[in-house]
Amino acid sequence: MSCYEFEGTHYLRKRHFAECAGEADCAGCLRCTERHCGECRKGTHLGFGEHTCALCIGKVRATLRSLVDLYAALPEEAEVRGATSEAANLHGPATDAEAWSYRKAARSLRLGIPMSSLEDDDSDHPVFVLGQWIHALGEDYADRPDRQLTLSEAVAWLDIRLGRIANDVGQDFGQFRREINHCRTHMEAVLHDGEQRDTGAPCMTCNIPLHRVWGSSEDSDGWRCPKCKQTSTETQYRFAVKHLHREEATELNAYDMELRTGVKASTIRRWASVTVVRGEEIPPRIHSCGRDGQGRKLYRVEDVTAQRGSEEVAS
Repeated sequence: MSCYEFEGTHYLRKRHFAECAGEADCAGCLRCTERHCGECRKGTHLGFGEHTCALCIGKVRATLRSLVDLYAALPEEAEVRGATSEAANLHGPATDAEAWSYRKAARSLRLGIPMSSLEDDDSDHPVFVLGQWIHALGEDYADRPDRQLTLSEAVAWLDIRLGRIANDVGQDFGQFRREINHCRTHMEAVLHDGEQRDTGAPCMTCNIPLHRVWGSSEDSDGWRCPKCKQTSTETQYRFAVKHLHREEATELNAYDMELRTGVKASTIRRWASVTVVRGEEIPPRIHSCGRDGQGRKLYRVEDVTAQRGSEEVAS
C-alpha cells in the first residue's frame, strides 16, 4: 500500500475514513502508521532497524564514489589553469581534520569564545571534508584510522560503513549527504569553469548533439556522442552532416536530390528546362529556387517528388 506526505503527515492512497466516502478531490485521508524515510520523503516504508531507504543510500553512495573520478581529473585542469587555480588547490594536500579540530578547540578555550565564532572549516576540499567525517565517525564507532587517508582510501572507508551511518539514529545522515553533494558540485564547477563546449550535428544513433573532441594533432580531432560514447573522425562527421542535410533539407541540388528521391539528376535538369517538341515550346515542369554555396542550382524536394508521382501515373 503506497502513501503520500502532506504537511508532514503520511496518508494512505485511496484509503478513506467512513465520513469521507472517497470524494473526488481526496487522494486518501487515512493515516499511514508505517515508518518512512526522512531523506527523500517519498513515502517509502522502512523495515525494522532502518532509518533511511535503500534508494537514498544508493544516491549518496554514487555521489561519494564520483568524487574519486572528479579528483583524478583535477591535475589536467590545474595544468591548464595554473598552480594558483582552485583545481590545483583541491588536488593539493589538505589539512589533517583531526589535528585541525584539536587546534580549533584549543583556540576556542584559550580565547574564551565558542568554536562556532571561529573561522569556518574548508567545506570545499574533499579530503578535508571526508577526513572530518572519518574523525567523528571513528570516535563514535571506535574504528578510527591510524593515519590520514588519501581521497580514494577515505571514500572506501566511508563506502563500507555507509549503511551503518544511514541507519544510525545518532548520526546526521542528511548533513553528511549535503556536504558530500557540495563537494561534488564544487569540483564539477571547477572542472567546467569557463568551458565552452563545441557541439555539432546530432548523433545518427542517439539524435543527441555531438561534442567536439580535440586531440594532440589535427588528424586526431573528432566528435563524440555524450550518450553512446561513439567517436567520429572529421571525415566521418562531415559525411554524417551531409547525409543529415540531404535527408532533412527542403531544397537540394540535382546530385543530392537523386540520392534522396531516386530521380536521376539528368531527369531533374530536363524537368527544369524548356523543351521543344515538334516546334512547340513546353514550359518547365519544375523550377529552380536558387543556388547553393558552390553555385549549383537548387530544386524543391516537394516539386520533384510531385513530378515523379505525375510521371508514374502517366506511365
